Amino acid sequence: MEYHPSITSFCPPPNVHSNAELLNVSSSITHFTVDHGCCNEKELTVLDLSAMKELTVFETATNCFNNVVECRVIGLEKLERVAIGSCCFSYSPGEDETCSFYVKDCSVLKELKIGIFSFVDYSVCEIANVPMIEVIEIGESRVYSSNFIDADLVLKGCEG
Repeated sequence: MEYHPSITSFCPPPNVHSNAELLNVSSSITHFTVDHGCCNEKELTVLDLSAMKELTVFETATNCFNNVVECRVIGLEKLERVAIGSCCFSYSPGEDETCSFYVKDCSVLKELKIGIFSFVDYSVCEIANVPMIEVIEIGESRVYSSNFIDADLVLKGCEG
């Protein structure tokens, strides 16, 4: 029997290392991971995953997206899992700046996990219309995590 690697091998999800690679991720990707310490370029201030309509899993390692002031995970009908590592999205805004995190209109999202010291200075955390959500884990229990320390947590339409 002949071996056909293109038929039998598994292709792992791509790992993203920079803003340039992030911009080149296909809108039809189903799963991708951002490696440790990546996507911290000064010009990357907004992360909007909304165009990735086939996305089912979005993950980051630690210390990623540290210049992003707004993160939008909106309208992803196939998204099932979001896992953000520790010390991510740690931009410190100026006096007149607001940092925002939105997870909205993701009808099959089951899991949202955010590591310690991520989104520390974000003053907006809105989670809305995620009716299948089973797990929302922000920081760690019994550990000073500093997640969203200046934000009100807003949950809308999360009744399953």
